[in-house]
Amino acid sequence: MRYIKVATAIIIVLSFSISLTIQLFKASENKAHEAREQYLTANHIYDSIQQEVGTLITISKTMSVNSLLHEKLRNETSIPEAEIEKAFSNYLKIIKERFNYKAAYIISEQTHRYYTSKGIEKIVNPQLDPYDIWYQLFLESGKEYDLDTDRDQANDYLWTVFINFRITDENGKMLGVTGVGVTMSALQKMVEQFEEDYKYRINLVDLDGLVQVDTDSNNIENAYISDVIHDKAGKDNFTYAQRGLKGFRMTRYMESLEWFLVIQGTNALSTSYLTIILRHVLICIIMLSSYFYVIHRIGLRDQQNSFQNYSEDELTGLPNRNYFKEAYGELGILNTTRYKSIVIFDIDKFKSINDNRDGDQIIRSVTELSKEAIGNQGLLFRWGGDEFVVLLEMTDDEAAETFTTLCRRIKEKLSITISVGISKINLSDRIKTNYYRAAQMCYIVKEAGGNGVRKS
Repeated sequence: MRYIKVATAIIIVLSFSISLTIQLFKASENKAHEAREQYLTANHIYDSIQQEVGTLITISKTMSVNSLLHEKLRNETSIPEAEIEKAFSNYLKIIKERFNYKAAYIISEQTHRYYTSKGIEKIVNPQLDPYDIWYQLFLESGKEYDLDTDRDQANDYLWTVFINFRITDENGKMLGVTGVGVTMSALQKMVEQFEEDYKYRINLVDLDGLVQVDTDSNNIENAYISDVIHDKAGKDNFTYAQRGLKGFRMTRYMESLEWFLVIQGTNALSTSYLTIILRHVLICIIMLSSYFYVIHRIGLRDQQNSFQNYSEDELTGLPNRNYFKEAYGELGILNTTRYKSIVIFDIDKFKSINDNRDGDQIIRSVTELSKEAIGNQGLLFRWGGDEFVVLLEMTDDEAAETFTTLCRRIKEKLSITISVGISKINLSDRIKTNYYRAAQMCYIVKEAGGNGVRKS
């Protein structure tokens, strides 16, 4: 009798296994068809957005190679200010009106004048306006062009997508920067229409997962889709990731924007899969529950390890910029009175040092000396490359004294120097504003030759 029961049990299990295999095979054919439709739709969305933003890039590039523009920038100081202001404002007015852009601008490297369709808007000077540091950072990046999402100070602080293009003459001499801006609402309308047509959720995010385009303006440069980083999406095809039982996420890198296109949705056929699986698996629920428990535990462990690697700098073991964003949000407000000052410092002439010495060891040594100096009175981040950020419990005066000593120790022990900028934290300002004030001070030290400390 015992053998009959065992044999019967085996037959029942085999019968259900065969039935499950057949039904899942049929469902997989339907699923493959659905996947093809999803990829076709995703590529259509990608091409449409690429064409829209590609036009912005093309117009900015055309402006940057305009020979008349080059000539006027070269001879700018010999032309009466009113005359060149009128010439540039007329040119930029034509660009705005012809292409219906919200902004069009030219920044002269020679005079740092910021020309718009209204004339000379201001003189770019990061020492007077921390936001102007974007211009110097763009020049130092070495990029031909850069795409940036920010609030437009000249247009009621509306969210705007800017395309900045470097202007150089035939000899490679830097003449300035030009570009155009389109309000976020233009891209939002396109994305909103796609979301309505296909019932998808569509975002453009930067390399850190920070949302740059969203139909909800509250999410722009405030929300994160951090899982995108783990998708390792390339520029040629979409990656596909399952989200739970029903959802999916498709990601593709847009090289011209240096952003990721993220499409999230629900599989229409997921319910039928779920029904098939539950109807068959419930018979063996006791055995499978143990299996799923083990898989779940392994998944949690892998997820925890993945987050740790994502938020920790591999070289120094310090929390990195990703950790800072997850904890505070670069555009958020510090919600604690614990930290009184923010410090930004980097290594002077690091490229040359890295070419002739062990750059990784230098970074590690600077990290150790900095941790000794800060002790338990602050939190040290490796921001990227040779740049570090510190949130300190000290006042800006105490921080200046501490980092003056650190500058001397680093020079004595490592034969290198650092430039340090310090700013008193204003809790009513965004973190980005506090960061720019300290970065501005660091930039001033570096311009003066480095090896020093300056506080705002």
